[in-house]
Amino acid sequence: LCPANSFCEAGPPGTAVDCPAGKYQELIGETECKECLAGHFCAPAYVESVNGTLIVAEAHLQACPNGTYNPLTGSVAIDACLTCPGGYVCGNAANAT
Repeated sequence: LCPANSFCEAGPPGTAVDCPAGKYQELIGETECKECLAGHFCAPAYVESVNGTLIVAEAHLQACPNGTYNPLTGSVAIDACLTCPGGYVCGNAANAT
């Protein structure tokens, strides 16, 4: 089965493809990735290889931090999390003011 944060392409069993930025998949064995949720961003993780170079790994669903919100889906970076306007409270993974 394909692991979380990837999807199974047609082909040999277990052929996993990492979810691209802006998408995620929390379940194993799925055939497609989901669009990143509002209140979150789905940025790729970077992993250091044996020779020290950085390689892009799968994208993960990450909540916008406290004090920020994101009304959009499919966001690819933390920059999509906007500062909560004065007079409002924006908790973790807030998706609207």
